[in-house]
Amino acid sequence: MTDTGIAVIESTWWKKKNTSVRGFFEIIADIVVKNPHGYHYEMANNVEGLKKAIETLSSTKDVRYLYLAMHGNADGIVVHNRETLSAIVLRNILSRAYHQRNSLKGLYLGCCEFATSETVSKLFERDISPTWIAGYSRSVDWIESSALDMLFLSTLVNPLIDRKTKRKIRETELQRIERVAGQLKNSAPGLVRDMGFGVFVRDAQRGVRDLFEEHDYFDEFDNAA
Repeated sequence: MTDTGIAVIESTWWKKKNTSVRGFFEIIADIVVKNPHGYHYEMANNVEGLKKAIETLSSTKDVRYLYLAMHGNADGIVVHNRETLSAIVLRNILSRAYHQRNSLKGLYLGCCEFATSETVSKLFERDISPTWIAGYSRSVDWIESSALDMLFLSTLVNPLIDRKTKRKIRETELQRIERVAGQLKNSAPGLVRDMGFGVFVRDAQRGVRDLFEEHDYFDEFDNAA
């Protein structure tokens, strides 16, 4: 594996600072695939640029996970020029990508306040490729959220290894994200709770569910890891 399968779209965070998430993606890529450039990266500082980047990357064959790094609120994703991309517009973009050549498995909303159950329910109203959607329902500290992001993403892209045989254990995407959520629940419960972090999947019988609200669901994956 020479690429993490992660694509990042970032908007400038502050006018007089060069703060960027690129550093920790380079660390993850360097450790996991031995290539600090083993991920995709785009900048978007207006809504049109953001829409185009999402459309392109969510339809790119080797992109499995899309990470949106920018400000947000309950109404949507907020880019540098203060324009907002709503959940409905994002859903429509992802829905169009679903009908194209698409391998997107997960969507990570690295934005404050946007990843609520209401928002995710809107995104899952139509057929979209992501099996899971993760993010924050509260306003979060940049450093603390970055720490949780690194824990999540490094666990996500690191394969599950059988302790006895030292071989990779094959997982469906649902099994993978359940394992990731289970490990974060054990290693960083305070951060998950305080920042309102959720990992949502669509369930045919129960609708949208947050994996962090479930109990004793991950034991089989913890035992195998």
